[in-house]
Amino acid sequence: MTRRRPASFVLWILVGISTLMPASVLAETKISVSGQMRVRAEADKKNFDPAASPFQFNDLRTRLGIEAVVESNTHLFIQFQDSRRLGGVNASSDLLSGTTADAKNVDIHQAYLLVDRLGLEGLALQAGRFEMEIGNGRVFGSNDWSNVGRTWEGASLAYALPAARIHTYSLKRLEPSAKKGTRDFDIFGINCKLPGPALDLFGFYERDAALAGGTGNLHDLNLLDRFDFGLYHKRSYGSADLEMNAVYQAGEQAAASPIRSQDISAYLATAEVGYALPTARKARLALGIDYASGDSDPADDTYGAYSGLYGRTHRFRGFMDYFGAYRPEGLMDLMTRASVEPCSGWTLKADAHYFRTAAPYTDFEGKETQSVGVEIDVVASTSRVAGVRVEGGASVFLPSKSFANEIYKLRDPEKTDPGFWAYLMLTAGFGKDL
Repeated sequence: MTRRRPASFVLWILVGISTLMPASVLAETKISVSGQMRVRAEADKKNFDPAASPFQFNDLRTRLGIEAVVESNTHLFIQFQDSRRLGGVNASSDLLSGTTADAKNVDIHQAYLLVDRLGLEGLALQAGRFEMEIGNGRVFGSNDWSNVGRTWEGASLAYALPAARIHTYSLKRLEPSAKKGTRDFDIFGINCKLPGPALDLFGFYERDAALAGGTGNLHDLNLLDRFDFGLYHKRSYGSADLEMNAVYQAGEQAAASPIRSQDISAYLATAEVGYALPTARKARLALGIDYASGDSDPADDTYGAYSGLYGRTHRFRGFMDYFGAYRPEGLMDLMTRASVEPCSGWTLKADAHYFRTAAPYTDFEGKETQSVGVEIDVVASTSRVAGVRVEGGASVFLPSKSFANEIYKLRDPEKTDPGFWAYLMLTAGFGKDL
């Protein structure tokens, strides 16, 4: 029989250890832990095929973060994450649920050092692996809807002035080990946030130094040299509100067949105007447009399609995510939104999107068209369940025959079903100072 030590014995051990620690560590280091668990069930029938059945699956995301704040100035943050599909397999195709197999799926989602005052009041440094957003995340966003989420590796400097905050950053998208020269993919940028006019001005440079056609290519042409310049604005005007993005892309990129340089000239423009209704319950109506330019002639030496690789799309371009990847034809989205809080702790939202491509594409009949389709999204969420946020929704997409067959190559091009998607999501989190 094992003899149990009294709680007082354990307490005295902890007191003894604490006396051996430097007083400055005890007095000036604050440690906190935070965590989140999210379970999402989805029913997916997005392929427009009348003969197909819905695909049903469940995703689980678990995050655990530890932060240490030293001398109220230096933050050390580490966030672990496990992302999995329930009933899935590991890299060796071993079954996981109900077995003794190990998924080995835990990764470091974020790990960074943040110094609030770097020898100068208002000057802050962040370095490591971290999430980053510009404005509302339309151009740079963490993409939190994803079961993994987007993080960056690099460093940033921020300087807070009385009327502005300047943020510069250097991000490493790819670091290959090249024997000769560099084949890195780097991003360098600067943001200027002006609280007075509620304006964010930003610019960044993307350089993929890999050679077009590989290292044996006779063309000394990098895959990408692109500049992005833009602004973000959000402000309320009484009961009305306005949110907008504008981005222009310039530079050059490598095109294939044949390998050649293409000049980039593309843009993104978004605007949403909302109005808060004078009702007893909080309600809002909004109209908006989201326009990403397209390329009308892939064979020429100019590329006109906007390429948004790092922003959120689920939040802005319809919940069914047909347009997460940017297309050379571009996209125009005319939208209406409505939201209401029918009772305390409940929110209902409905969006309607009318999609067309910005430039024509060739459909399954060999005809040029810009038709895409209409999407309707409905979402309900509540915080009335203690300790957890419950959210669920359903979406339907009514495609044109051209779009349905251009994307999914249906068995019978003349027959298409509406796309359908639904989800139910539970999210719970915690935070605790130690």
